Amino acid sequence: MHPKQQKRLSKKGWSKKEIQHSVNLLRNTSNKQKHKSMQRGLHHLGFYILLIVIIFGSFILSMYSIPILVLFNSYYIHWVVVVLGLLAGLFFTSIINEMNYLEKKHHFILLLALIIVILLNAIIMLGISHDISAQFSLVYDLDVVILLFGMAFLAPYLYTLIKIK
Repeated sequence: MHPKQQKRLSKKGWSKKEIQHSVNLLRNTSNKQKHKSMQRGLHHLGFYILLIVIIFGSFILSMYSIPILVLFNSYYIHWVVVVLGLLAGLFFTSIINEMNYLEKKHHFILLLALIIVILLNAIIMLGISHDISAQFSLVYDLDVVILLFGMAFLAPYLYTLIKIK
């Protein structure tokens, strides 16, 4: 603490003991270590919150993409699904790239979570879309469409993982 600040505090009625205690608190490095551990804990919390948001966001995207399966014919549906998957994958990858503190284990967990989420989305979308395809007599194979979406969603993240290594 600057001497002028110490004088200002003594004029305000602070005792020398209180001023010295404040100076010691500001100079103490153990507080800095405490803040680093808190910051590390917040990073991990942010990582898990991001993981949950991505899981719910992908389920919502899957539900909203089902009406698209009905609107487009077989030629356009593949392109639309690939573009939607790439956009969602790029969004996810851009968020992950902003988190500079992630280690290899975090990227491995994210990759496993992504694969599990894509498989769960495929199961949900197949269940719902087979009912829709029976009602609207769709002529294209929904299994291929959902596989294309999953691959397009995963492609940007896999590219960044390969680029990092």
